[in-house]
Amino acid sequence: MENLMGDRIRRQPEYSLGDVPVSHLINDLFHQGGEHRNLFDFALLTWALEKSGFQQITRTSEPEFLARFPEFPPRRDEQQSLYVFARPTLLPSVTMPAARAERRALRAFVKP
Repeated sequence: MENLMGDRIRRQPEYSLGDVPVSHLINDLFHQGGEHRNLFDFALLTWALEKSGFQQITRTSEPEFLARFPEFPPRRDEQQSLYVFARPTLLPSVTMPAARAERRALRAFVKP
């Protein structure tokens, strides 16, 4: 937890939790002013992507991501971000209505 706090202060020197215990950092990172609804680790994200018709799912690093997508600003936050490449596919046996149903089920899963 101290490593996460140190990383946050390194990137945002004005950041402070005040007198709140450092464990509150997880809540602050998660909610981020209401921008986020779910936390994912690689296993859960892989599952969600596979259920949505993606394949060749690989974890990558921020430098590799930025080399491929230089229009994104660097964040330097690999301790708390997950960088993933995945290719969308539909198997020949999957019909469009079935794929849509899977996506609806996934959306229901990831909503708060």
